[in-house]
Amino acid sequence: MAQRKVLSVAVASQRVGHVYLHNEQLKGWAKSTSAYKSTANARSKIQNWIAFYQPDLVILELTDHHSRKGDTSRTLIDALSDEVHEQGVQLRQIPRLRQHPNKYDEAAALAQQFPELTHYVPDKPPIWESEPPQTIIFEALHLALIALNPDTAV
Repeated sequence: MAQRKVLSVAVASQRVGHVYLHNEQLKGWAKSTSAYKSTANARSKIQNWIAFYQPDLVILELTDHHSRKGDTSRTLIDALSDEVHEQGVQLRQIPRLRQHPNKYDEAAALAQQFPELTHYVPDKPPIWESEPPQTIIFEALHLALIALNPDTAV
């Protein structure tokens, strides 16, 4: 069986996050606020991640007319896509499918499948507070699972 190295990257307001899976086992994850500041920063960050992980496949969200992403996130995803192409790595862009009532239920479900992320599961904040930054890691993981196993994603 061929080894499968997948880097999945998600973009949300004020942050970019990634997960790295090797043969569908979670091997790395992180979030970056600096990557959200400019397209140059985003491109630099994904260059570093590609150089470090050497993935066979990069997964990004498809930002078609159904996407709920804002203009800045869409611009950054486009820049990331361009950089992946320039790096010569296979790219798959998929729509973000909602399978849970909210991000917090999704994070809890993903942490059951990947217990190493248990400490990152955020509590749902009061409505007047911002979304916790670690939700971006779970968004990237969910994109990866949808892309790799569309029928069985959490």
